[in-house]
Amino acid sequence: MITCEICKQEFNNIISWKHLKKHNITTTEYKKIHGPLVSQEFRELKRSQNSGANNPNYANKLSDENKEKISKANKGKTAHNLGKPMSEEQKLMLSDKALLRNIEWRETGTHPVQGTTRTNETKQKIRDARALQVITSEAVYKAIATKRRNGYDLAFFRGKKHSPESKVKIAIASRRTGSKKTAAALANSTVLLEQVGYNIVAVDSTILSLQCHACKTTFTRSRQYLNPGKIVKELCPLCYPRNYDCSEQENQVAEFLESYTSVERNNRTIVKPKEIDIVLTEFNIGIEYNGLYWHSEVHKDAAYHLNKSNLAKVSNIQIVHVFEDEWVNKPEIVKSRLLSLIGKCPNKIFARKCTIKEVNSVIANQFINQHHLQGAGRANIKLGLYYNDELVSIMTFLKNDVSKRIVGWELNRFCSKINTTVVGGADKLFKHFVKNYDPERITSFSDRRWSSDHTVYTKLGFDFIHYSPPNYWYVRPNEIKRYHRYSLRKPSNCSVTERELRSQQGWLRIYDCGSSKWVWSREKAV
Repeated sequence: MITCEICKQEFNNIISWKHLKKHNITTTEYKKIHGPLVSQEFRELKRSQNSGANNPNYANKLSDENKEKISKANKGKTAHNLGKPMSEEQKLMLSDKALLRNIEWRETGTHPVQGTTRTNETKQKIRDARALQVITSEAVYKAIATKRRNGYDLAFFRGKKHSPESKVKIAIASRRTGSKKTAAALANSTVLLEQVGYNIVAVDSTILSLQCHACKTTFTRSRQYLNPGKIVKELCPLCYPRNYDCSEQENQVAEFLESYTSVERNNRTIVKPKEIDIVLTEFNIGIEYNGLYWHSEVHKDAAYHLNKSNLAKVSNIQIVHVFEDEWVNKPEIVKSRLLSLIGKCPNKIFARKCTIKEVNSVIANQFINQHHLQGAGRANIKLGLYYNDELVSIMTFLKNDVSKRIVGWELNRFCSKINTTVVGGADKLFKHFVKNYDPERITSFSDRRWSSDHTVYTKLGFDFIHYSPPNYWYVRPNEIKRYHRYSLRKPSNCSVTERELRSQQGWLRIYDCGSSKWVWSREKAV
């Protein structure tokens, strides 16, 4: 016997697809959410009936004549699905499986080709391809010379290399200065920590080991706790355990949205049996409020948030994931983005009434930090949109980002002033960049926690390339902050993996939904 987990009806052997049709769910979705469709007893029966001598074709062999007939009959036949496009659901399923497979390979070191060596032919192909690469030292120096001719403000030593003697002197001076600063900060922090009931047990390159005076528990914190502003009484995880319920902040999000549209709370019908915290039925949008501790790897796996978004997408619902630290630390930016999603921004400006100016780094970084969730990043070109001499929108571009293996330009930031919609702003800034800087290729990435498939990139002429797997940050059980993984990479001389090291130090991972990669190319745009 097997029982349908949705309606609890019992079946002798198999839950049929016709029955599942009553629940508006496919067999694939049912198996993914509730488990198998066939009883274990029926599986064993069929296995025994078709195994060994019980198989009706046991010990039978095809004659040469029959083999020839079968070969002729199959010759020239085509697959039943040849030429038919794959459905969006199938593409999404295969993509997600590939993403999860890559995560598993990366974390467990079980990639199928790991440890294998390349053939000589493959090595020669790689050498030939590298010989044709655009990024060479000559190309770099040529680009620098072009920038100088065009009047860019480059440092006088840009493009020059330090001598071995200069490198040694710089390294010694940097270590000496760094040691002095660290020693001063450590001495000051030791006094402040003693005042709130802790003493420093050990210090390494990135981590402090602290001991609580009250319970004698030893625990670790990142080196940022040398900053006096971070030293508080509630550091000890035993004396001050995490007992934080994010429902209060979730209520704040819901109450804010109720001022603009109808809100449904704790919906369990869209992604059965899972729950969506807030649903804006008028706009087919769901809001998930993700507490950092309760949505870390302790309680949620790497694909949890992505899977939930994909399940909701089947019902034509776009899910937006708001992390706890975003709402607590940058509430006005989050509110503005939510209002933008439902078209309720209080201020509207038309780009045709604005002028474009290049913005210096100080103004650009200040504006982006104030109006963009990710904050400022590196950029070579920063274009601002001004309305009545006020900066209302900005778009920045970075050239040849080696860390992301990007050749050409990257559109890495775009935002408008909080609670303001600049109609046509992205299009105007992007066209200005294309016209004045003559790029061959522009790459950009959108955060799947916030962006649907129909993003601004399609309007700008970008082509979708692929989805990247879920990314992760590190969090502490009693902190409302995410730390980028690059800041917690393991030391080069460490014998354990990064994950093992940070787990020993009390760090937890929290995953997002990954990102989507988009590329604009001039040859397609022409």
